[in-house]
Amino acid sequence: MKVEHDSLPGEYNCRLILVQSVKQRGKAFLGHMQLIVNAVQDGKKVVLQFPIENAPQELAGISLNFKYYQVIDRAFKVSPDIAIENVQVRVFERACSNPK
Repeated sequence: MKVEHDSLPGEYNCRLILVQSVKQRGKAFLGHMQLIVNAVQDGKKVVLQFPIENAPQELAGISLNFKYYQVIDRAFKVSPDIAIENVQVRVFERACSNPK
């Protein structure tokens, strides 16, 4: 996974490759993923989730559907005064509420 600052303040690009485990190869993985951004704003730690919870359907999820691998290239925006410490990826299989 690679997270890079974009040209506009507060905009970031996230690129990653999700790979199916050897035991599951050939079987389709269906689900979605979230980005969890740990950051500091005004000296306080904050945690942001993308896509944003309760967002409209067109913004609601990063869908996953692959047999071997899937390349994800997503942008997200935070307030320009936020300093990002790290970004986590949570992958959810369809109909599961706990990440893999």
